[in-house]
Amino acid sequence: MKRPLLALARVGSALVLWAGMLVTCFAQPFEAGKATIRFVNDPEPVPGFTLKTVDGRILQSDEWQGKVVSLNFWATWCPPCLDEIPNLIRLQSKYADRLQIVGLSLDIGPQESVNALLQNFVAQRGINYPVAIASPELQAKFGGILGLPTAFLLDKHGQVVQKHVGVVDPKLYEAEIRALLGLSVDAKIERLQDTGQGFPSDVKRTQQPPAVRSDPSSAVRRFEFTYAARFPHIPADSGEVRAWIPLPPTDTQQAISDLRIESPVPFKIHRESEYGNEYVYLDVPAKTLPQELEIQIHFRVERHEHRVALNLAFSNVRPGTPTTNPEVSRALAPDRLIPITGAIESLSEQETRGLRTPLEKARAIYDYVVATMRYDKTGQGWGRGDALFASNTKRGNCTDFHSLFIGMMRAAHIPARFEIGFPIPTDKTEGPVAGYHCWAEFYIDPAGWIPVDSSEAWQKPARRDYFFGANDENRVLFTVGRDIRLNPPQDGQPLNFFIYPYVEVGGKQFEGVKYQFVFRDLPAPSVSTLQGGEGSLR
Repeated sequence: MKRPLLALARVGSALVLWAGMLVTCFAQPFEAGKATIRFVNDPEPVPGFTLKTVDGRILQSDEWQGKVVSLNFWATWCPPCLDEIPNLIRLQSKYADRLQIVGLSLDIGPQESVNALLQNFVAQRGINYPVAIASPELQAKFGGILGLPTAFLLDKHGQVVQKHVGVVDPKLYEAEIRALLGLSVDAKIERLQDTGQGFPSDVKRTQQPPAVRSDPSSAVRRFEFTYAARFPHIPADSGEVRAWIPLPPTDTQQAISDLRIESPVPFKIHRESEYGNEYVYLDVPAKTLPQELEIQIHFRVERHEHRVALNLAFSNVRPGTPTTNPEVSRALAPDRLIPITGAIESLSEQETRGLRTPLEKARAIYDYVVATMRYDKTGQGWGRGDALFASNTKRGNCTDFHSLFIGMMRAAHIPARFEIGFPIPTDKTEGPVAGYHCWAEFYIDPAGWIPVDSSEAWQKPARRDYFFGANDENRVLFTVGRDIRLNPPQDGQPLNFFIYPYVEVGGKQFEGVKYQFVFRDLPAPSVSTLQGGEGSLR
């Protein structure tokens, strides 16, 4: 899932690059002699800041005068970020004292733990440039980080002349650096006049990557959330107690800030490799546990409506086109309870017969699921996300609706994936959250990931069209995927999906943990905050 973004803490003096010309999202390949490099003609100076690197050095932004600087926001859980690191190492080595690359990590967790994680990571990867933790305050100075990796390029005078969100062609990136150093480049260089779009005096949201395509006026909800897990007394002779408790990601639809984990026993934050889900992990002998153990996870959320402007032009790529993106490839493979052959394949073929494009097929499958399924949690068998159960009984909860949708999509060679989190009540401003909610996304090039919520569409018929290509802001995402293999690995089977704590005692699954979820709405940023006053979202 691999997704990016921390909360906008204080945006009064934020440096915000806005126009599509100035923000390069998932840049096209660089062609020598044909490419154009674009820089801001009237750039603004970078906001002043001080950093403490993971090895304890103090860095100040004004010490890089005379150098070209690349400020790279990234995270260890972000595969595209990791893909860029070898090139950053190469560039830092090649241009040595004329270039300063700085890695600014958005990894979350207790500062000591994150610092240790990054120290090990820097050593293992041989990173030759400074790495520091990007605090929410630092992110706010740059208008919030709405995608990873995000890179800001500074000229020799400390002025921001370009911003990239997403993976950048290494040749383009080096050409930009060479141009700023006054070296020869085989590309046309344009200087764009800043008319207020590049560095507006009023605050605007940073452009999101193309896969998001959010309406700038999309709705936003800000709230606090508490996830509590209560363990009953576990006898001292029970052996090792291991627990994995999911954490919400920061991505292009939601900003997680002020994460605080309260636990009377030691824990670490880990990440599994297939989907990038993160979680609290503890491994302690039962004899060391208190009589009753409670772990609480507190955080703040800024959740944006996710709405994709659907267009048949997004369907240029026909189903079955090979992909080298492992995230997309995984979304074409079956899961234990989501087969893509047999009855599911036949049903998919039946409902998409005669349709050409992936978007047309996706809409037909969505309409079939909404029209045929029934939101019904009576009896047995529902709530497991079993596509065959859903197909046969035509009932269930959100897991069943979306498992049928995902299975039929994959059978039609359209990548689709499962997402799960919690719904935030629309008729209250605070209180308990009863349980999880899930939805799905499908992938079409070049639109990227497109959200659907078929079970919400069934329950709210008037919004049926809306929930094909959109998710509202009244939710918080926790994890992605099915058949999840944790790290460190669990002794039991892969998790069907991951939203509640998974616990093993003595190597066997333990189901005695109780959980509770509570939310409280937060006020919108005050006028004084937006104008740079003392108020701030923290």
